[in-house]
Amino acid sequence: MDQFNRFNQTSQSGEPQPLSSPSPLPPPSPPILPANTSTPEPLALPPLAVYPTREVLFEAIQSWSKLRGYAFTVGKSKKLPSGRQKVYYACDRCYPAPLAREDRRRDTSTRGTSCPFAVVALQTPLGEWELKYRPEAQYNIHNHLPSQSPSAHPSHRRLSIQTRDIARSFFSAGIQPRQTLSFLSQADPATLIQPRDLYNQNAAFRREIRQGKSSTEALIQHLQESGIKHSILKDPETRRLKGLFIACPESIEYLQSHHDVLLIDNTYKTNRFELPLMDIIG
Repeated sequence: MDQFNRFNQTSQSGEPQPLSSPSPLPPPSPPILPANTSTPEPLALPPLAVYPTREVLFEAIQSWSKLRGYAFTVGKSKKLPSGRQKVYYACDRCYPAPLAREDRRRDTSTRGTSCPFAVVALQTPLGEWELKYRPEAQYNIHNHLPSQSPSAHPSHRRLSIQTRDIARSFFSAGIQPRQTLSFLSQADPATLIQPRDLYNQNAAFRREIRQGKSSTEALIQHLQESGIKHSILKDPETRRLKGLFIACPESIEYLQSHHDVLLIDNTYKTNRFELPLMDIIG
């Protein structure tokens, strides 16, 4: 964290003043521990400092919160009359919990506790970003206990650019997410990534491939562009897909070479679409 505090602050006269290893300023409430404390105080405010960019600031406060049982999320932001930006970073448990209703259709849960904890990032005239505390005392404390592990926060499990590139290459090769996780765990034993994170990332890769189309529309477009022989059966009223016949070039070659032997395997409602599937190999 100390490397981020080397940047200049601006005095009231407008001239930059060098910072020489500043110590964190005490927040309004409660007081925080210094950055070099061996036992971090749970749920403490991050130290005041000036950062070169907004991204560096967010990474710094996330690293601070990771060791203290919470995480930040980007809250509201606004543009000041001077043209500078002001961003609020709130606790990731700031979202309200859903009301308990018996008629709810989905059994969902949330980690939200309406936590008021938040800090402010203000863009300086020099283009840097300064971290400030909100003056109201209620924004300096949490209304929940610290997390037992950083893996409880999705923001701490976010895939880096390098990890995302590895996951994309494994996805393109058809490797399952659990095998990808085993590889990532061997490369970095301290990783917080969970299988569900990789499943969600693979779903994002599929959405990129489909380019906004549904799975069925993307499949039909791929068949048409690839020149694969296929036939579509649609409901005449709803225009919904009722059946799809696909004859891959390899299958046609097998049939022409072994037309006297057919291997037929028929499954019934064992796929994600709950539809029968018949494989025929010549």
